[in-house]
Amino acid sequence: MKALKGKAITVVIDETGDMKKGEKTDYVARQYLGSVGKVDNGIVSVNAYGVYSNIIFSLSVKVFKPKGRLKAEDNYKKT
Repeated sequence: MKALKGKAITVVIDETGDMKKGEKTDYVARQYLGSVGKVDNGIVSVNAYGVYSNIIFSLSVKVFKPKGRLKAEDNYKKT
């Protein structure tokens, strides 16, 4: 693509877990949180970023709902 002037875009995939208090959010539960390296109460997401010429931009974010918090109409996906 001419707009990129031959430079590459690097794609970075990052799984992150953030500690959260309470259980009001469907996605919060006791689960492994990579950011703290242990099982704790929190929320987990997988993020895709692009890096182009020292510019970082978000491509996609997927928040994962723990199996125990799924509703009847939800599908459980194991990664």
